[in-house]
Amino acid sequence: MKRAVTVVAALIFAALFTPAHGMRGTAASAATPTPAALQYDEINRMALAPATAPPPGSFPADYQAVLAAGNNGGGDDIAGMPEAAKKMMQRVKAGALSRYAYYKGWIRTDDPLAQTAVIEKCAEHQYINLNLANKTYTIATVQPPCPSSMPSMGGNMMGGGQPPEQPGSVDMTMTGTSKSLGPLAIDGIATVGSDNNVSMTMANATGSCQNGSFSMSMTKYVSQIRVPRAFCPLPRTMSAGGMAQRNAGCMPRMHFSGTGNPMNDNDRLVMYSLMNVNAERGGTAMVVERGNVKWFSGAQADALFSIPPDFTKQ
Repeated sequence: MKRAVTVVAALIFAALFTPAHGMRGTAASAATPTPAALQYDEINRMALAPATAPPPGSFPADYQAVLAAGNNGGGDDIAGMPEAAKKMMQRVKAGALSRYAYYKGWIRTDDPLAQTAVIEKCAEHQYINLNLANKTYTIATVQPPCPSSMPSMGGNMMGGGQPPEQPGSVDMTMTGTSKSLGPLAIDGIATVGSDNNVSMTMANATGSCQNGSFSMSMTKYVSQIRVPRAFCPLPRTMSAGGMAQRNAGCMPRMHFSGTGNPMNDNDRLVMYSLMNVNAERGGTAMVVERGNVKWFSGAQADALFSIPPDFTKQ
């Protein structure tokens, strides 16, 4: 598949799986009278064939497995590997563990296994790096660069000045379906599940375009917990049309059928998601599990977003 078609397809999939409003359902709990910090743990994991993805509700057991893998270096079978390779193997076998907390427009991200944390107070231009094991910290006043979710379509970004593709066109048909899986409590949190499937076919290709097919499915369970957004500048985005115009090569003609994703979960905490890409061809399954959801307020919340008094500045 050519570059322009790949990028447009990715944007369409993102639009179908990431809607813009909150999920309808049971009314959310009333807001507390004082600011409260929301905290939860997250496991990201890849399930490569023949391994199977963990089902919803597996977070407690998987959480302990990640801690055990981290404590013994990932297992004896990878003891001699370089550190980067160990982390990759751990991610494949047990998953990568992160902890997130939100408070007053700030965000704190912990790596429990590495015993490090980053507190981002964007409005104050303050970024605090904590080494929890050594009890040291550093402070930066310049915001770290936002990672780009999509590469530029310019030639220099896509292969060091490759020549532009020849013109071409293709009929790209996107078909989506969705069905409800009903309610399910995950790690003590009420959720509603859904199965979502999207397939893409490309036909009648001319020029630099190619015929082909692609499929993606996502199972997710969404809570009614609102996830605050850290008040940081958002990365710049580009529309599918804008990106396609930057490349003079393959230009898809878009067609849609079926249903999209009716579950609007952009600001709600997704407790479980399983995404399969080209599963019928032995593709990759990506799993996100969340749990250990907690709320803090008052002195506890303030302390979570402050430098501990016994830490030393580096």
